[in-house]
Amino acid sequence: MAIQSAAWGFSKYAGEFLSLGVGARPMGMGGAYAAISDDASAIYWNPAGLVHVSQRQVMFMHAESFGGLVGHDYLGVVLPLEPNRSALGIGLLRLGIEDIPYTEWNLQTQRPRIVREVNDAEYALFLSYARSGWKGLSLGGSAKLIRKGVGDDHALGLGVDAGVFWYLRPSWVVGVKLADMTTTPLVWNSGQREYILPMLKLGTAYKLTSRLVRGAILIALDADTRFEDRDYAAWASVSGVSFDPRAGFEYCYQHRIALRAGIEPDGFSAGAGIRLGIGDVDYAFLGHNELDNSHRLSVLVTF
Repeated sequence: MAIQSAAWGFSKYAGEFLSLGVGARPMGMGGAYAAISDDASAIYWNPAGLVHVSQRQVMFMHAESFGGLVGHDYLGVVLPLEPNRSALGIGLLRLGIEDIPYTEWNLQTQRPRIVREVNDAEYALFLSYARSGWKGLSLGGSAKLIRKGVGDDHALGLGVDAGVFWYLRPSWVVGVKLADMTTTPLVWNSGQREYILPMLKLGTAYKLTSRLVRGAILIALDADTRFEDRDYAAWASVSGVSFDPRAGFEYCYQHRIALRAGIEPDGFSAGAGIRLGIGDVDYAFLGHNELDNSHRLSVLVTF
């Protein structure tokens, strides 16, 4: 990966680091989590799900993505205000790439030359609130502060996410998240502006509990809809609107041990988790069609 000295202005993937997901459990299920979102990762996936976190939670995730090229970390805290009625969440997401060659065009050789190496660091700070409403319906929202920095250049932005979480039946849930709902501007120190366009995530999940399998089976389906003309980079694209499906499966044995699998736009995923007292430890493997594989580990503490 290299950076050439140039003006910033391409906005199609301005918020791409926000699309990589958080938490090993969600990513082990292919990122199909809009209608699950029942832990501290809900701050990211669907803030409306925070009302279903009945105790205080802290989650930490670390990931080495694409063969260790990208470092990806997340810290989330949930504070129930009224159990099953309202909750507050605070989350911090960081993505970093180190030692990126920074190049300039050499007029004599007519080739780019490496001037120095720079680091890329991208942050998003979330402040979320959720409240339950009418007949299994809950609403939530997040304000997020974004900072991106590459070498000597940096940008700041402020965005808003909104979510809906609805129990149609005790075992059947529908979830909706609209990220960057008002379009999020990123202003660089050079004066250049980028814009993160809205992304609509629709999901549904069904949970089956049976004595025959001595546990619970959870199946989830999501569809990510973007409005930035991704064309061939998406699973399907029509008139500038792109669609990417996701699917996830989880089998949990006696609320102690979980096995997971999923399908996402870039490939497949798999994972496992174990509950140890007040904490859950989860691992996810993400295969990629073109880049190296990624590994994620997260710890969730409930108290």
